[in-house]
Amino acid sequence: MHRYWSVALSVLLLTAGCRDEQATADDFKEYEGPTLEVTDAQFLFSDSAVVKNKITAKRQLQYASGNLDFPEGIYVETYGEDETVTSTIVADRGSYDQKENEFTAEGNVVVKNLESGETLKTELLHWNRNDKQVRTDRYVEIISQEEVIMGEGLTAEEDMSSYRILKPTGSFSVN
Repeated sequence: MHRYWSVALSVLLLTAGCRDEQATADDFKEYEGPTLEVTDAQFLFSDSAVVKNKITAKRQLQYASGNLDFPEGIYVETYGEDETVTSTIVADRGSYDQKENEFTAEGNVVVKNLESGETLKTELLHWNRNDKQVRTDRYVEIISQEEVIMGEGLTAEEDMSSYRILKPTGSFSVN
């Protein structure tokens, strides 16, 4: 009796594993995950052999498209003509879109203009390297020694030397 059950179970398992279907190329999904992972990544961007920006990240993921993700945060320094740091950006996460040549900082984004002493806070910030502009459509606060300016949306020079809040709110002083 035991032998009968063993043979029946074997036949059942063999027939259950057989299928009439055959896999086609459409059944296989192309891998979309990272093709490279780097820890303690650092990039230097230069113009005419002069360093303009330094980007540091704890972890970087690179994809076949050339896009990058920085899931554990990003830190950016911008340098002036005399090679001193003029501004910094720090954020919880970051990404880079190669096609657009644009970095995005997300989550607790803080931009400091070290020359003016101003600090920008927001949740999302895009930095386009082609037009050297920074922008967001989210809530922003710009804090200086004299005032706090709040609003929705912002466009600015990449070093934050000048900016425009699209929909300002809150109190601010006018000289």
